[in-house]
Amino acid sequence: MRLTSSGHQIRRPGPENRSFIPRSTPINSMRTRFSGSGNVEFILTKNAELALRNARPMISNYPVGSAALTKDKGGQLWIVRGANIEFRNDHAIHPEESICDSLKVDETVQRIATLNGKKEIISPCGNSREALLTYSAADARFLKAKGEWLPIKDLLPSRPIKKASELSPEDQLLIDQAREIISDSYVPYTKKRKAAVILTQAGMPFLGTAQDDVTFHHHHAIEVALDAMHARGFDKIKAVVRLSEGTEVDPPCGRCRQKLFEESQKGRTDFKVIASNGESAMVGTISQWFPLGFGPRDLGVDISRTR
Repeated sequence: MRLTSSGHQIRRPGPENRSFIPRSTPINSMRTRFSGSGNVEFILTKNAELALRNARPMISNYPVGSAALTKDKGGQLWIVRGANIEFRNDHAIHPEESICDSLKVDETVQRIATLNGKKEIISPCGNSREALLTYSAADARFLKAKGEWLPIKDLLPSRPIKKASELSPEDQLLIDQAREIISDSYVPYTKKRKAAVILTQAGMPFLGTAQDDVTFHHHHAIEVALDAMHARGFDKIKAVVRLSEGTEVDPPCGRCRQKLFEESQKGRTDFKVIASNGESAMVGTISQWFPLGFGPRDLGVDISRTR
């Protein structure tokens, strides 16, 4: 069967599918040429299963494998595989990030499927969503469930824009607080000053500004504010404001949305998140900003027992 635009027709695997499923996946050979024939969903899920063999989750014991259909600038289609790798400092490279890292210049992701160690389909985390949006075609899709493909761009949605003056007095006060500290941003590399204010349910505000570093492992304003909040022993959030400069409203990145989603799971609250440039704003709950959230439950972790 030929590759369709939806890429998810179900058919019993035939020789045309099996030819794109290597018998082994050495670490230095994580891509295979693809002719365009075959059931894309079957081929990607089977390649994601193979990628699991290369997963090295030394901390979490949670292996993850991904497989993507990509297209290079010459029009050649590829199946590219990636697996998660964790390091002794508790950091990790996620499989979708690994795939993006291995792309050739002008090669883009068209379709992607991600599986956990139980071979269950899972949604990408916030970091991986950011990577995929950076290196995917405009119409790229991810496998949400068997037979169901959704646009990758839907993983990090925007919100309707409104005037900041239309927000509640409390929300406008948070924007004003962020405006007062945004000049404290240290951004010699990104040149993007940003500030964040996190208001707890107890009424305590915690502030943070963007902090760059030369290795480009920047500490984002929301992360700085979260660290300040945690240092004081607070964890139940009522609202978050992230202020940026420029004529356009800049939504929070995937990494910050992932951090905020974790907080929503800890506090069991779907709190409000506001992105603003001072004049305009986007408003939504964290579940609206971060649909299909990847969280503690995906790892089988009961965070209520860690508190």
